[in-house]
Amino acid sequence: MRFGSLLIVVLYVAMPLSVAASEVLCADSKIVVVGKAHVDQEEACFTARETLSFLESIGLKVNGSVTIKLVDHFNGQASEHAIGQYDARSHEISLLSYDAALKASLKRPAFHVAMSRPLWQGYVSHELAHVAALEHFNSGVPVFTAGEYIAAVTQLSMLSQTTRERIFRNYHDVEAFDNEDEITELYYLMDPCMFAVKAYLHYLKPENGPKFINRLIHRGLLN
Repeated sequence: MRFGSLLIVVLYVAMPLSVAASEVLCADSKIVVVGKAHVDQEEACFTARETLSFLESIGLKVNGSVTIKLVDHFNGQASEHAIGQYDARSHEISLLSYDAALKASLKRPAFHVAMSRPLWQGYVSHELAHVAALEHFNSGVPVFTAGEYIAAVTQLSMLSQTTRERIFRNYHDVEAFDNEDEITELYYLMDPCMFAVKAYLHYLKPENGPKFINRLIHRGLLN
């Protein structure tokens, strides 16, 4: 994923923090990014715009506004491997800032690779995919596993080729999910990164791709 210059409008500076956080509106979008590091905000905005285009190409246009909060840590409960999380009630994504994600990855590196800027950007894409999927799921469709499939596909699709190759060197013997019955919540909970790799490889099969995403949105998974 290439990083380019992007016009960002500064809307508000929060004073109570020791290092002031600013709120910025990403150009040509309804995405607002709140954070302390300007470079993080620029990268989040650039990635968000690229991701919105990808999501629209697979039929998942994000219609509402979304706030991305770049935080030093999560408040409340978060899974051990969490880099980001989405609250559908407030339309807010909480994402570890790059420095916080770098620190967290020293204990448990995602995909068994060192944290990098391009890898961090992938988590912006991951959480925005959750936003898009939840806007489109049919009523009554179980959303957890299907949502993680869509988020994983989006995340790995949006990574730079170099970063994706770094990941797949650690999963060279991993194969795609063979059929829909294998795409389960239990598999995701056991190993989210392995789940993501197998989901991406499954998506790449000619018979799947956006057509399979559409099936997930309208009827979910069989299991």
